Amino acid sequence: MAAPRLRIGCSGWNYKHWSGRFYPAGLPASAWLAFYLAHFDTVETNATFYRLPAHATFASWQAQTPDGFVMAIKASRYLTHLKRLADPEEPIARLFERARGLGPRLGPVLYQLPARLERDLPRLERFTSTSCWGDDPAGQTLGRKYVPAAMSILTQMDSTNQGVQSMVDGICSWAKNYMGAASASTANAHQLDAQMPSTYRGSGIDTAVTSAGL
Repeated sequence: MAAPRLRIGCSGWNYKHWSGRFYPAGLPASAWLAFYLAHFDTVETNATFYRLPAHATFASWQAQTPDGFVMAIKASRYLTHLKRLADPEEPIARLFERARGLGPRLGPVLYQLPARLERDLPRLERFTSTSCWGDDPAGQTLGRKYVPAAMSILTQMDSTNQGVQSMVDGICSWAKNYMGAASASTANAHQLDAQMPSTYRGSGIDTAVTSAGL
């Protein structure tokens, strides 16, 4: 297992008000991405949220960025805000069909949900059971392993802020330890992976984790 790598970037690079502040005054917009690449090795593009670009646009971004660069994309609002995750198969297939133009530059996909979207577990389960993990084998493995557990937890957990905060605290604690263990050795990471449910002890969702079979 490769050691986790921390990346720092911005949510986009094509902002006019950056000219003269981040980008040198007078630098043409066509050169902004190249300038950005000299300072960051990752970026999130929000443009995909408002309008899904063609495959050729994604391919152009791949051609303009160096090996090792990672681009996170925000899924189209058509799926998250208009359809509100209903019938996700076609929108997700269309998203990845085009985003594959990024090739190895394709990184995380962000699904930003409406603030007032009410909890609908069957709808969420259908969404997570689709190919929303893309072609990444690691992502597909995590999905198969942890999505059923997450659904079980959400089903049995109360909907209070306290219950949510307990789950978030447990996940963050486990993730922090996991990254440290993975940096030390693969064996340590596997050992911690097996112990993941223990991070939830005392959080009020022990039963959910146990029943999920982790």
